[in-house]
Amino acid sequence: MRVFKLMKGVALSKLGKKTPLVVINKVTFRCNLQCKYCGYWKTPRKNMTTEQCKRAISEFADAGCVYWEFTGGEPTTRDDIGMLIGHAKDCGLMVSVATNGLLIKKRLGALKKADFIHISFDGDKKIHELMRGKGTHQKSLEAIRFAIDSGINVYPETVLSKISLANDFDSLSKAVDFAESLGRRLTITFPYRDSYNWKTVDEIMPTPEEMRAATEFLAEKEKGGVVKVRRPYLDWCGDFGEGKKINCLAGKLFCELFPDGKVAHCLFYEDEGIDGLEHGFVNAFKMLEPKRCGCTVGYMEYNFLFSLNPKAILDRLGLMKDMLR
Repeated sequence: MRVFKLMKGVALSKLGKKTPLVVINKVTFRCNLQCKYCGYWKTPRKNMTTEQCKRAISEFADAGCVYWEFTGGEPTTRDDIGMLIGHAKDCGLMVSVATNGLLIKKRLGALKKADFIHISFDGDKKIHELMRGKGTHQKSLEAIRFAIDSGINVYPETVLSKISLANDFDSLSKAVDFAESLGRRLTITFPYRDSYNWKTVDEIMPTPEEMRAATEFLAEKEKGGVVKVRRPYLDWCGDFGEGKKINCLAGKLFCELFPDGKVAHCLFYEDEGIDGLEHGFVNAFKMLEPKRCGCTVGYMEYNFLFSLNPKAILDRLGLMKDMLR
């Protein structure tokens, strides 16, 4: 059923019709950490109520959504996160949660409802704690192992910062090795500059040369199935999107939903977003004007997938296989 909805949405997009196949829901900006690459935790933002969030999920599901990402901030700081995940599942959606894992024992019941979760892990203890704070490395290790022992489908997730790529990718190598030891694939996240972190992120932002070297390193690991992202995405981000323009599908086949109910193409066009509480969430999505831009973050995975790139499709099938084990 989900595959049919996905293919129908992609086909309709060729005719100029919009379908919100994926919603990336920044369900809160609150966080219990202060990571160097992130600025959300410094930015007060009103959160929608439980009922408003459920309304958004229902409206998008009725409009053809197949996949819902709960992210933040830290989603597990919301006491109602279990109700929201449960409602998304009741609406027939595939659900993922991005978390630092610190509240995993408190939110175990909630997270077990998700199809899979991503837990932040940057490899080397010193690097991880430089990025996220003292004591967080051990807590992340414990959270990942606890999730696996609890039957949750979990992926360690690492951010490719300048410091994690230093010393011949020492920290990144440790993250890859740890994921391999668990029989899990490592999720790679590329850093980016946005309106929330632009004052601080440059100190950990890799150069294009460093990124190209890192993607070549990861490409070798990818061949063995250890790294979750596939070659098209690695190639794109290795060039840092320099000079590349694509017919981006943000606002056509996927969108961002912010904590206060604003619907936007993506993080970088939040200022052009439309209030879903006022206009209706799907109506707000349909009101978004098309964009043509380059991108170096996770949106490219959706662009490759919905452009029917064969390797992107194989990666998604690999994810389905992981979920069924």
